[in-house]
Amino acid sequence: YQRRVHGMACPLDDLAIKYVGPADIGQIRPHDVRAQLTIDLGHLKEVPRMEWNELRQHDVLFLVSLDAPQETMAALAGHSPVWAFDREKPFLDQFKVNYVRGCEVIDVRDERDNVFTGLGDSGVRLVGNKRFLRVHLDTAQYHADVLSECDCYKKMHLLVRRKPKENNFKAVLESIRDLMNTQCVVPEWIHDIFLGYGDPVLCVD
Repeated sequence: YQRRVHGMACPLDDLAIKYVGPADIGQIRPHDVRAQLTIDLGHLKEVPRMEWNELRQHDVLFLVSLDAPQETMAALAGHSPVWAFDREKPFLDQFKVNYVRGCEVIDVRDERDNVFTGLGDSGVRLVGNKRFLRVHLDTAQYHADVLSECDCYKKMHLLVRRKPKENNFKAVLESIRDLMNTQCVVPEWIHDIFLGYGDPVLCVD
């Protein structure tokens, strides 16, 4: 397909499931599902390329599968097919979104197998255009896809990221969940405040 330059989305060259762990005791879904994603940053301009190179461990990304319009021309030798796209019409009217799946970055590697996690390895410089991302997939969703015989992981087209300042929702939700499921000493009057409800003035002594 025709590659479009966009800072927050990158065409996905390959997705390979590398590991499906056994289920924990009392669970039916896998303990862990890992995959390797391959992308090419060669078509990106300097700023978005730099931002993609700054992906770090625990960043959340999204895999998107599109239902593309029919090709307007046959693929030339050595080139990918070109999708029909009318810039005057809304994108979603032409490209139906079939599937969206989330994943969490483990590390990022380049063509020379240099590894970047963003945790204590700030001196590592990734070279070349190819990036190989090892990621955790959502185990519950993967298990549901397997049971329904959904082959969506073979049909993913785009890898989408969010701005770093907006990409902390998973950690926030996990913290709230852990606090709600833990027997810890938290005054009842602060419960609603912590969850974003009630009157903040009540916190003042």
